[in-house]
Amino acid sequence: CMTLGRRVGSASTCACTQQGDPISPCNQNEVNLRIIGMRGLSPEQVTQEDVVEMLTAQIPNVTTFQLTGGEASLSFLNTTHWETGQMYLASIVRVPKVTVYSASSEGDLACSMKVLCYCDMPRCEGYAETAGLGELGLRAAGDGEVPVSVPWPGRAMEPSVRRLAPQPPEVAPSPPPPPHPQRGLQTSSSAFVAEPTVALQNQIYVDLVFGIKVTGEIQLIGPERNSQYYEFDPAFTFEDPWVQRTTLEICHNIPETLKITRSICWLGGFAEDWMNRGEDWPLRPEQWDVNREVLSYASFASVWMKDANGISWGGSVADFLWFSDDSKLQAMTFSFNVDMTKYVSSPVAIENMQGWDYFVQTINSNLASKTQAGWKAWHTSSVWVRAEADEVIMNSTVETLMISMCCVFLGVFIFTRSLHLAAIVMMMVLCVIICLVYFMVSIMEWAIGAVEVLCLIIFVGFAVDYCFHIAHKYHSCHITTFEEEEEELGAEEVMEKISSAASATASAISATLSDRENLKGLFSKAKGRQSSSPEAAGRPSMSSGAAGRTSMAPGASGRPSVLSRVSGRPSMFSAGPPGQRLTVVCSDTPATTSTSWPLLAEQMRVRRRHAPAE
Repeated sequence: CMTLGRRVGSASTCACTQQGDPISPCNQNEVNLRIIGMRGLSPEQVTQEDVVEMLTAQIPNVTTFQLTGGEASLSFLNTTHWETGQMYLASIVRVPKVTVYSASSEGDLACSMKVLCYCDMPRCEGYAETAGLGELGLRAAGDGEVPVSVPWPGRAMEPSVRRLAPQPPEVAPSPPPPPHPQRGLQTSSSAFVAEPTVALQNQIYVDLVFGIKVTGEIQLIGPERNSQYYEFDPAFTFEDPWVQRTTLEICHNIPETLKITRSICWLGGFAEDWMNRGEDWPLRPEQWDVNREVLSYASFASVWMKDANGISWGGSVADFLWFSDDSKLQAMTFSFNVDMTKYVSSPVAIENMQGWDYFVQTINSNLASKTQAGWKAWHTSSVWVRAEADEVIMNSTVETLMISMCCVFLGVFIFTRSLHLAAIVMMMVLCVIICLVYFMVSIMEWAIGAVEVLCLIIFVGFAVDYCFHIAHKYHSCHITTFEEEEEELGAEEVMEKISSAASATASAISATLSDRENLKGLFSKAKGRQSSSPEAAGRPSMSSGAAGRTSMAPGASGRPSVLSRVSGRPSMFSAGPPGQRLTVVCSDTPATTSTSWPLLAEQMRVRRRHAPAE
């Protein structure tokens, strides 16, 4: 049978009701009695005396009972609870027909009626909602196996005037009955977080969507191929009773692992209002226009909200529903607050999102198994978007840095043809990135996120620039000769050299940060300076000597500069302790005989060993 509503009767006393019209005052009533209970109900618990007592109390002017001989048999009944859709196996005891004779003024009139007695069971559809034939007591069950049938002797019995006190039955262990919701949806709030740790306005807000499907993706580059990313799913049908049952179950049974503090579920209020009107939930599509009933409810009702403290109301139901022009419910949403800050780190947010994925997957599996639905529910939150973006960037960081390091190595190797220089530059860039990570994490105490990762990748380009230029210049410089000169440098001259180097660095930085026109102007000024005569500025000139050597003529200042270069001529680097000057002449083009750096160092060591003590 299809059961409805709450359970009636108990394990020791069954509540009986009549199918069809109420009892009519007939002289002769043929009663077909069935007793329905949970697994473990035995035919030996039902006695003729208890049946006669129940009928005596309900049928007026009874004179005698005629019990047809036979057996009280046990069978099983497939039952489905309408509100939950749960199916289970119940026990049903059938007893032989009982004929009730009564002294009525109607004359010789024979009637028949069907009586069902519920022993801790919801009533079957089609029978009276209330038990109108009194109570049927059950005797204690015997030990051992439940008998399939017991003898039911045929005999005549007088009306019972004494209530037989039944003993509490000892029912054999059986699986617990499935839960049935009480009228008014009085469900527990234990799954909600009782004491939230995050303020409501800072909690994660999750929407559960039904009836909308994603049809496109946002394109970052190029013209948009699809201007509509969402559309209503025509397969969504709220009229299906299983859709109503499953979606209502979401409002009440939330997994504790999701840490829900509040659910905003309009369907909970609609179901409660419908059942308070005395109607059966879910709505029957063959009996009601489900879409119009929902539209009517949304026009005046407030949103049903539930938390650990109970049920509250607020907002408008219409904000969570979409209707078509013909008043058909096309889509709906439920909203939930999660006891987790919306600024939570990406790994924690991803973990919570995976819990929601499993929860929604379970919902879709239930819908697919019950309704063969072609649509699926899905959840969304702005925190999920940020967390997924951070996860993608973080997971690709190591791969991106490795590709960058390989590009650095190949770039240096292609331009210098030196594996040593390529390896050195790559290690230097890697050290710069490591120092930058240490600065962000340890000193500034920043959390590594998408912005920090992008900065690391971008700074690979900044770090490799100067290292590459130094390595290229080092590789292209071939030593042709070196000279030592006596020179006394004062503190002011040393500071002048340092200031010149600092001003050159500052000029390069300001040029990089300026606009394009200023950068062009800087280049034009530099070109003009190169075309001018160095002697006019008081700087030394350089003239080439014989046999590939270079001599140096002092300028107006009487001393050579640290580094001077004329286009098409070799460069000259100066180094050495105060009071002694070592001049090394390099050329961008290798000479026929060039001196290597180790050989140069050895020659310098020999020269200085034979130099005067001062």
